[in-house]
Amino acid sequence: ANAQGCSDAGFCTLGSLKSNFDFEKKDSNSINEKEFKNTIGVGFSYGLGEDKNNNFNPFLIYNRKLTKHVELQTKLTSAFIQGKVANANNISDICIATNTSIFLKDKKPKLHQRLNIIAGIKIPFSTANFKKNGQALPMAYQPSLATVDIIAGINYIVFGFEINGAFQIPIVQINKN
Repeated sequence: ANAQGCSDAGFCTLGSLKSNFDFEKKDSNSINEKEFKNTIGVGFSYGLGEDKNNNFNPFLIYNRKLTKHVELQTKLTSAFIQGKVANANNISDICIATNTSIFLKDKKPKLHQRLNIIAGIKIPFSTANFKKNGQALPMAYQPSLATVDIIAGINYIVFGFEINGAFQIPIVQINKN
């Protein structure tokens, strides 16, 4: 059987698969976005992994609005893993994606519909071959799965509610573990 471990490839936070609403307006029906041509963001996630590993995952995001409806996003991820077996840290992956927004004509006033389509790729920065004393560490200690993945998603927004769907398919395996 072929299988791969779980990773935060990041497709849940790529492009439109995250909220784009301006919540400062306190209007859940509003789809108005802050209009910046370039944005940079940082983030951090923490997870308790296999064998109670502490997984600290900072990331850096750069967005470039190319047109009124098309945006390019680059997300650089990293991992700091502390566990019983070893400590490992490295830059993990880079995700590059486009987000295309399609504003749907409302049949009813104030329906505020939008459809977003994402297409992207995830590229690893390592071959998942971190070792301790010459022995390969388990995948739980590898900052990346070492796969090049295609990412695609769709996001439908109506009345401020979002419905999301996405998939990620590994197309190249460079894992040396």
